[in-house]
Amino acid sequence: GGPQVLPAQYVNTFQRWLITGENDDNLSLEALEGASGSLDQSNGFVNPTSTTDLWWPSDIKKLQVKSTVEILFQSGSPTYASGGLDVRVPPEASADGTEWKNHGLNSQPLARQWTAFSFVVEPGFRVESFLGRRVEEGPSEPEWENLSGPKAVEQMQKALETLGIFLSGVDETSPLASGFHIVSIPLAAEWADLPDLTQDPKSDDGEMESYALVTLATAEPDPKELITMDQDLVAMTASSIMAVQVSQTEPGSESEYLPDAYKPLYIEQ
Repeated sequence: GGPQVLPAQYVNTFQRWLITGENDDNLSLEALEGASGSLDQSNGFVNPTSTTDLWWPSDIKKLQVKSTVEILFQSGSPTYASGGLDVRVPPEASADGTEWKNHGLNSQPLARQWTAFSFVVEPGFRVESFLGRRVEEGPSEPEWENLSGPKAVEQMQKALETLGIFLSGVDETSPLASGFHIVSIPLAAEWADLPDLTQDPKSDDGEMESYALVTLATAEPDPKELITMDQDLVAMTASSIMAVQVSQTEPGSESEYLPDAYKPLYIEQ
Protein backbone atom coordinates (compact mmCIF):
# COMPACT_ATOMS: atom_id res chain seq x y z
CA GLY A 1 0.00 0.00 0.00
CA GLY A 2 0.93 3.61 -0.53
CA PRO A 3 -0.15 6.56 1.60
CA GLN A 4 -3.24 6.16 3.72
CA VAL A 5 -5.42 8.92 5.13
CA LEU A 6 -6.40 7.83 8.62
CA PRO A 7 -9.58 9.45 9.99
CA ALA A 8 -8.75 11.75 12.93
CA GLN A 9 -11.34 10.19 15.23
CA TYR A 10 -9.67 6.83 14.56
CA VAL A 11 -6.04 7.98 15.05
CA ASN A 12 -6.98 9.86 18.21
CA THR A 13 -7.90 6.61 19.94
CA PHE A 14 -4.43 5.05 19.64
CA GLN A 15 -2.04 4.84 22.57
CA ARG A 16 1.03 7.03 21.90
CA TRP A 17 4.58 6.29 23.07
CA LEU A 18 8.03 7.85 22.80
CA ILE A 19 11.24 5.85 22.56
CA THR A 20 13.68 7.42 25.02
CA GLY A 21 17.25 6.68 26.04
CA GLU A 22 20.65 8.35 25.86
CA ASN A 23 21.95 5.56 23.62
CA ASP A 24 20.76 2.35 22.02
CA ASP A 25 21.77 0.28 25.08
CA ASN A 26 19.10 1.74 27.37
CA LEU A 27 16.03 2.33 25.22
CA SER A 28 12.68 2.50 26.95
CA LEU A 29 9.06 3.30 26.07
CA GLU A 30 7.52 6.37 27.65
CA ALA A 31 3.74 6.77 27.40
CA LEU A 32 2.33 10.14 26.34
CA GLU A 33 0.04 11.29 29.17
CA GLY A 34 -3.61 11.41 28.11
CA ALA A 35 -3.05 9.63 24.79
CA SER A 36 -3.85 6.23 26.22
CA GLY A 37 -6.93 5.53 24.17
CA SER A 38 -9.01 5.24 27.33
CA LEU A 39 -10.21 7.87 29.76
CA ASP A 40 -9.83 5.67 32.83
CA GLN A 41 -6.05 5.59 32.26
CA SER A 42 -5.60 9.31 31.53
CA ASN A 43 -4.94 10.42 35.18
CA GLY A 44 -7.05 13.52 34.60
CA PHE A 45 -5.19 14.59 31.45
CA VAL A 46 -7.07 15.40 28.24
CA ASN A 47 -6.09 13.71 24.98
CA PRO A 48 -3.45 16.08 23.48
CA THR A 49 -3.54 14.62 19.94
CA SER A 50 -4.66 16.75 16.99
CA THR A 51 -4.32 16.33 13.22
CA THR A 52 -5.19 19.99 12.51
CA ASP A 53 -4.11 22.36 15.31
CA LEU A 54 -1.40 23.20 17.80
CA TRP A 55 -2.74 25.47 20.53
CA TRP A 56 -0.39 27.79 22.41
CA PRO A 57 -1.90 29.18 25.64
CA SER A 58 -0.84 32.81 26.06
CA ASP A 59 0.60 32.25 29.56
CA ILE A 60 3.11 29.66 28.32
CA LYS A 61 6.13 31.73 27.36
CA LYS A 62 7.94 29.09 25.28
CA LEU A 63 7.11 25.98 23.27
CA GLN A 64 9.83 23.77 21.79
CA VAL A 65 9.70 21.11 19.07
CA LYS A 66 11.82 18.22 17.87
CA SER A 67 11.21 16.39 14.59
CA THR A 68 10.29 12.71 14.86
CA VAL A 69 9.44 9.70 12.76
CA GLU A 70 6.15 8.17 13.88
CA ILE A 71 5.58 4.44 13.48
CA LEU A 72 2.09 2.93 13.61
CA PHE A 73 2.19 -0.53 15.17
CA GLN A 74 -0.51 -3.14 14.73
CA SER A 75 -0.22 -6.21 16.99
CA GLY A 76 3.50 -5.65 17.55
CA SER A 77 4.49 -5.01 13.90
CA PRO A 78 5.26 -1.65 12.23
CA THR A 79 2.72 -1.06 9.45
CA TYR A 80 2.70 2.69 8.64
CA ALA A 81 5.07 5.64 9.10
CA SER A 82 4.83 9.43 9.11
CA GLY A 83 6.85 12.47 10.01
CA GLY A 84 5.92 14.23 13.23
CA LEU A 85 6.83 16.84 15.81
CA ASP A 86 7.32 16.20 19.50
CA VAL A 87 6.19 19.34 21.37
CA ARG A 88 7.09 20.31 24.92
CA VAL A 89 6.83 23.11 27.44
CA PRO A 90 10.47 23.30 28.61
CA PRO A 91 11.22 23.35 32.36
CA GLU A 92 12.01 27.08 32.35
CA ALA A 93 8.53 27.88 30.96
CA SER A 94 6.38 25.81 33.36
CA ALA A 95 5.18 26.90 36.79
CA ASP A 96 6.63 23.79 38.46
CA GLY A 97 10.00 23.87 36.65
CA THR A 98 9.53 20.50 34.91
CA GLU A 99 9.08 19.46 31.29
CA TRP A 100 5.49 18.99 30.05
CA LYS A 101 4.60 17.02 26.91
CA ASN A 102 0.83 17.41 27.29
CA HIS A 103 -0.14 21.03 27.97
CA GLY A 104 -3.84 20.53 27.14
CA LEU A 105 -6.05 20.05 24.11
CA ASN A 106 -4.33 20.14 20.71
CA SER A 107 -0.82 20.07 22.16
CA GLN A 108 0.67 17.07 20.32
CA PRO A 109 0.27 17.08 16.50
CA LEU A 110 -0.16 13.93 14.45
CA ALA A 111 -0.15 13.26 10.72
CA ARG A 112 -3.39 12.56 8.90
CA GLN A 113 -1.72 11.06 5.83
CA TRP A 114 0.64 8.13 6.52
CA THR A 115 2.70 5.96 4.20
CA ALA A 116 3.32 2.22 4.21
CA PHE A 117 6.23 1.28 6.49
CA SER A 118 7.98 -0.47 3.58
CA PHE A 119 8.74 2.94 1.99
CA VAL A 120 10.81 4.04 5.01
CA VAL A 121 13.85 2.07 3.80
CA GLU A 122 13.83 3.73 0.33
CA PRO A 123 17.05 5.65 -0.49
CA GLY A 124 16.70 9.31 0.45
CA PHE A 125 13.63 8.79 2.65
CA ARG A 126 13.68 11.46 5.37
CA VAL A 127 11.56 13.82 7.46
CA GLU A 128 11.62 17.58 6.80
CA SER A 129 9.63 20.28 8.59
CA PHE A 130 8.52 23.66 7.28
CA LEU A 131 7.03 26.79 8.80
CA GLY A 132 4.64 28.83 6.68
CA ARG A 133 3.64 32.44 7.32
CA ARG A 134 1.47 34.65 5.14
CA VAL A 135 3.50 37.67 4.11
CA GLU A 136 0.79 39.53 2.21
CA GLU A 137 -2.80 40.38 2.97
CA GLY A 138 -5.51 38.33 1.35
CA PRO A 139 -5.50 34.72 0.18
CA SER A 140 -1.81 34.58 -0.77
CA GLU A 141 0.35 31.47 -0.47
CA PRO A 142 2.44 31.43 2.70
CA GLU A 143 6.22 31.67 2.47
CA TRP A 144 7.74 28.37 3.61
CA GLU A 145 10.92 28.18 5.69
CA ASN A 146 12.71 24.84 6.06
CA LEU A 147 13.28 24.07 9.74
CA SER A 148 15.29 20.90 9.08
CA GLY A 149 19.06 20.84 8.83
CA PRO A 150 21.12 19.21 6.07
CA LYS A 151 21.33 15.89 7.94
CA ALA A 152 17.74 14.71 7.49
CA VAL A 153 18.71 11.50 5.66
CA GLU A 154 21.40 10.62 8.25
CA GLN A 155 18.94 11.30 11.09
CA MET A 156 16.42 8.93 9.49
CA GLN A 157 19.02 6.18 9.12
CA LYS A 158 19.98 6.56 12.80
CA ALA A 159 16.30 6.44 13.82
CA LEU A 160 15.79 3.23 11.81
CA GLU A 161 18.80 1.66 13.56
CA THR A 162 17.26 2.64 16.91
CA LEU A 163 13.94 1.15 15.80
CA GLY A 164 15.67 -2.11 14.78
CA ILE A 165 17.32 -2.45 18.20
CA PHE A 166 14.04 -1.60 19.90
CA LEU A 167 12.08 -4.13 17.81
CA SER A 168 14.48 -6.90 18.77
CA GLY A 169 13.25 -6.50 22.35
CA VAL A 170 9.51 -6.48 21.58
CA ASP A 171 7.87 -9.74 22.68
CA GLU A 172 4.41 -10.86 23.80
CA THR A 173 4.88 -9.08 27.16
CA SER A 174 5.34 -5.70 25.42
CA PRO A 175 2.44 -3.21 25.63
CA LEU A 176 2.75 -2.97 21.81
CA ALA A 177 2.01 -6.68 21.34
CA SER A 178 -1.72 -6.20 20.82
CA GLY A 179 -3.90 -3.48 19.32
CA PHE A 180 -2.83 -0.23 17.62
CA HIS A 181 -0.04 2.01 18.95
CA ILE A 182 1.92 5.01 17.67
CA VAL A 183 5.60 5.08 18.59
CA SER A 184 7.60 8.27 18.16
CA ILE A 185 11.37 8.20 17.53
CA PRO A 186 13.21 11.54 17.86
CA LEU A 187 15.29 12.59 14.86
CA ALA A 188 16.93 15.80 16.05
CA ALA A 189 19.22 15.78 19.08
CA GLU A 190 18.31 19.31 20.21
CA TRP A 191 15.01 21.04 20.94
CA ALA A 192 14.16 24.10 18.83
CA ASP A 193 12.10 27.07 20.06
CA LEU A 194 8.91 27.67 18.12
CA PRO A 195 8.77 31.28 16.86
CA ASP A 196 6.61 33.53 19.02
CA LEU A 197 3.15 34.34 17.71
CA THR A 198 3.14 38.00 16.71
CA GLN A 199 0.33 40.50 16.63
CA ASP A 200 -1.73 40.42 13.46
CA PRO A 201 -1.27 43.83 11.75
CA LYS A 202 -4.71 43.44 10.12
CA SER A 203 -6.49 42.95 13.44
CA ASP A 204 -8.07 45.83 15.36
CA ASP A 205 -8.43 43.95 18.65
CA GLY A 206 -4.81 42.79 19.08
CA GLU A 207 -5.40 39.30 17.75
CA MET A 208 -2.33 37.14 17.26
CA GLU A 209 -1.35 35.89 13.84
CA SER A 210 -1.18 32.13 13.42
CA TYR A 211 1.28 30.18 11.28
CA ALA A 212 1.42 26.70 9.80
CA LEU A 213 3.77 23.82 10.59
CA VAL A 214 4.09 21.06 8.00
CA THR A 215 6.20 17.91 8.42
CA LEU A 216 6.77 15.64 5.44
CA ALA A 217 8.16 12.11 5.38
CA THR A 218 9.24 11.43 1.82
CA ALA A 219 11.93 10.26 -0.60
CA GLU A 220 10.97 12.99 -3.11
CA PRO A 221 13.85 15.33 -4.12
CA ASP A 222 11.94 18.57 -3.37
CA PRO A 223 9.65 18.10 -0.36
CA LYS A 224 8.56 21.75 -0.35
CA GLU A 225 6.76 21.15 -3.66
CA LEU A 226 4.52 18.63 -1.94
CA ILE A 227 3.06 21.30 0.38
CA THR A 228 1.24 23.08 -2.43
CA MET A 229 0.63 20.03 -4.63
CA ASP A 230 -2.87 18.64 -5.13
CA GLN A 231 -3.54 16.05 -2.42
CA ASP A 232 -4.38 13.29 -4.93
CA LEU A 233 -0.98 13.80 -6.58
CA VAL A 234 0.79 13.74 -3.20
CA ALA A 235 -0.91 10.41 -2.51
CA MET A 236 0.92 8.98 -5.54
CA THR A 237 4.36 9.93 -4.16
CA ALA A 238 4.32 7.60 -1.11
CA SER A 239 4.80 10.60 1.20
CA SER A 240 3.24 11.34 4.56
CA ILE A 241 2.04 14.78 5.61
CA MET A 242 1.47 16.31 9.02
CA ALA A 243 0.02 19.85 8.88
CA VAL A 244 -1.16 21.94 11.83
CA GLN A 245 -2.04 25.59 12.39
CA VAL A 246 -0.29 27.15 15.41
CA SER A 247 -2.55 29.63 17.16
CA GLN A 248 -2.74 31.42 20.49
CA THR A 249 -5.41 30.45 23.01
CA GLU A 250 -6.63 31.85 26.32
CA PRO A 251 -4.27 31.55 29.32
CA GLY A 252 -4.60 28.17 31.00
CA SER A 253 -4.08 29.67 34.46
CA GLU A 254 -7.26 31.76 34.09
CA SER A 255 -9.50 28.91 32.90
CA GLU A 256 -12.28 28.00 35.33
CA TYR A 257 -12.32 24.54 33.74
CA LEU A 258 -8.59 23.82 34.22
CA PRO A 259 -8.29 20.13 35.25
CA ASP A 260 -6.35 19.50 38.47
CA ALA A 261 -3.73 17.54 36.48
CA TYR A 262 -2.59 20.78 34.79
CA LYS A 263 -2.46 23.07 37.80
CA PRO A 264 1.28 22.42 38.45
CA LEU A 265 2.00 23.50 34.85
CA TYR A 266 0.00 26.74 34.86
CA ILE A 267 -0.23 27.85 38.49
CA GLU A 268 2.67 28.40 40.91
CA GLN A 269 1.96 26.17 43.90
